[in-house]
Amino acid sequence: MINIFFGFWKKFSIVLLAIVVLYCYASLPESIAITHDSQGKPIRFIDKQVYFYVASAVGFLFNLLMTLLGNQLQKAEFSKIFPNSEWAQKPLALRELLRGWQSAFVAIINTFLIFAILGLNNINAGKNQTLDFNYNWMLLLGGALLMILIFVVPLRLLFSTPRNIED
Repeated sequence: MINIFFGFWKKFSIVLLAIVVLYCYASLPESIAITHDSQGKPIRFIDKQVYFYVASAVGFLFNLLMTLLGNQLQKAEFSKIFPNSEWAQKPLALRELLRGWQSAFVAIINTFLIFAILGLNNINAGKNQTLDFNYNWMLLLGGALLMILIFVVPLRLLFSTPRNIED
């Protein structure tokens, strides 16, 4: 059930990321502030087209690479790496765990990218382009979620037993 939820969230977040990039591209000014000084005044800008290409490339390449990594993990034979492990004896359960982890990882990173792009849009929406909102909470939350996601699979492999999954 969790894998279905994260699979749906992954697919939805990919579509939403594309929509957000296009929406922000249409609504942003020609010069986008990306760096601000301590008073909130912009000190570094990029062109609107550069933003679009960079945001699109980051989203596309991340999703492509994670899909390729997920496909390779599904093909790996873990019984050759850790032959005495309970998880290696039940490859279907291990593949299901890895598929769910990969979907959750992609979904959360895509969601983080969506909020980052919307934050950039929010900062640049005003005429004077001052940094009027602190986005540190987003960085801390994203970092915490990333740390949890990185350690969830090794901890689960070490401290849990696989459930029986039939073809």
